[in-house]
Amino acid sequence: MERKAISGIVLTLLIITMLPMAFNIHPVRAPLRGDINGDGKADGKDIAIVGAAFGSYPNNPRWNPAADLNQDDKIDGIDLTLVAKDFGKTDP
Repeated sequence: MERKAISGIVLTLLIITMLPMAFNIHPVRAPLRGDINGDGKADGKDIAIVGAAFGSYPNNPRWNPAADLNQDDKIDGIDLTLVAKDFGKTDP
């Protein structure tokens, strides 16, 4: 009985491991939110983009919608914090 249980567990693990390959399923990765300029990394360039637009809002001359990471129609400390959270990370 114990041997059948172990065999069942091994078979289940094998199926779970192989199933994604059989159906070409890949895990979805969240985009690197702090990568504003799209170069695959969150770095000083992205912080500079938020800094240049800091305090702006739609129709303001410094407005940059790409810097509004939380899409609340203002560039503020929240947007800067979101870049900082990803700082140093790269997109695989």
